[in-house]
Amino acid sequence: ISVRTFLLVGPPFIPEKEQAKWVNQSIEVAFEAGSNVVSFIPTHSGNGALDELLRNGEFCEPNLCDLEAAQEFGLGLKAGRVFADTWDARRFSKCSHCAGERVARLERMNLSQMSEPGTECICGG
Repeated sequence: ISVRTFLLVGPPFIPEKEQAKWVNQSIEVAFEAGSNVVSFIPTHSGNGALDELLRNGEFCEPNLCDLEAAQEFGLGLKAGRVFADTWDARRFSKCSHCAGERVARLERMNLSQMSEPGTECICGG
């Protein structure tokens, strides 16, 4: 039986500076536990509960860099297939100039299951 794990990128209650550590550890645990596939879902506001957590400072939406880093780390493990959910992913970018290419890169990596060089942008992120 194939097992697919869905991981939230940017879940509430985890300090922003600790997010990468915990998502990477979660990827490793998922594969060690027998998952064949890990899919990354960026956590976003808009459902009421997370909006309230956002107002209270207990949640902040991830940025596109966070999603890219999770995808790159997961691919680097070569332990199974990894996918970044790119639906509405442009909303997580702070730069309209590079967002399209960065999302396209994630989509290509989803298909090829191979990392590729990142997009350079004047925005720095």
